[in-house]
Amino acid sequence: MAKQLTSKNTFLINSAAVPAAEDVITTNEFVFVNPQAKSVETKDIGNGQLGNSKTITIADWTTAQFDVGVNARTSGAAGTAPSYAALFKACGLVEVVDSTNNTVTYAPGGSPSGTAKNYTDGAVRQIDGIAGDMKFGGSVGDIAKFTFSLQGFTDLSETAEANPAVTLDANQNLIVTSATAITIGGGSIALQEFEFTLGNEIQESYGIGVKEFYISDFKPTVNVKAIKTKGNAAHWDDLKNNTIKEVVVTLGGTAGNTITFTASYCNPKEVSESDDNGEVVYNQTWECQSNAGNDNFSIVYS
Repeated sequence: MAKQLTSKNTFLINSAAVPAAEDVITTNEFVFVNPQAKSVETKDIGNGQLGNSKTITIADWTTAQFDVGVNARTSGAAGTAPSYAALFKACGLVEVVDSTNNTVTYAPGGSPSGTAKNYTDGAVRQIDGIAGDMKFGGSVGDIAKFTFSLQGFTDLSETAEANPAVTLDANQNLIVTSATAITIGGGSIALQEFEFTLGNEIQESYGIGVKEFYISDFKPTVNVKAIKTKGNAAHWDDLKNNTIKEVVVTLGGTAGNTITFTASYCNPKEVSESDDNGEVVYNQTWECQSNAGNDNFSIVYS
C-alpha cells in the first residue's frame, strides 16, 4: 500500500486564468483544501414512524475555506512583482508597477480574483472564484510572514493528476531584526512584534447564473507590541486625543530586497499594558483609515 505523502504538496494560483507550473507558490506550511457541500433536509412524513429525516447534498454548491502561508520574500529585482503576487490580487489589492521608480505597489481598490490548484501527491483540487483576507506580521528575530485566508468554489471529488514540475522561489526571506525600521508617527519604538490584518468582509452569492465570493467591505488594522520605557505615556495620549499617525514598516533595505508597508492615516483604537518577564510591554491597535479612498495602506516592493 503506497501512502499519500504530505511532503508532495504543490500549490498554484493565478489571478486571471487556470494556473500552470510557473504560478507555483512557495509556502511555509502544507495547504489542505477540504470542500464543504451545502445540503437541504427534508422529512418524509406519513408512515407513522420516526427517523424520517433525509439530507440531499447540493454538489454544485461546494465551497472551500483554507489558509496559505508564505514567508515575506523579496522580489529579487527592483520593479518586479513577488512570486506570490496573485495572492494579493485574490484579496482585492491592485498591483501598480512604477518603472520609473522601480517599485511594485499593492493597495486596496480592486475586485478579488483567482483560480488555484492544490496538489497532494498526485491528487488535485481546483478552486475557482477565490476571494481572500490577509495578515502580515512578525516578531523580532523571526521571518516576517503573510497568511492568506481564501474562499472559493470547488468539487467534492479529487482528480488524479501528477504534481507538476516546479521551481520554487529562491529569493531572500526577510527577518525582523532589532535594526528593522518600524516607525509610528515618525518615531521609532522598542517593538517586539507587529501584525497587520486586512479585515475583508467576504460575502457569498449563489443563485441562478451567479456563483461567486465578493468583498463587501474591509477594515484594516495594525497591532504593535512594544517595550514601555519609563515616563512613556504616548500610547495612552494617542488614544485619549484620537491622534492620527503614520505607521511604516520597512524590511530589508537594498534594491530588489525591500518591502515597505505604509499606513498613513492610523487612528488609535485600543491600548493595554502587561508584564513580559519583568518588563512592562504595551499592545496598541491602530485602525488604518483612508483619507481619499482606498489609500488605507500600501505594500511596496522595491
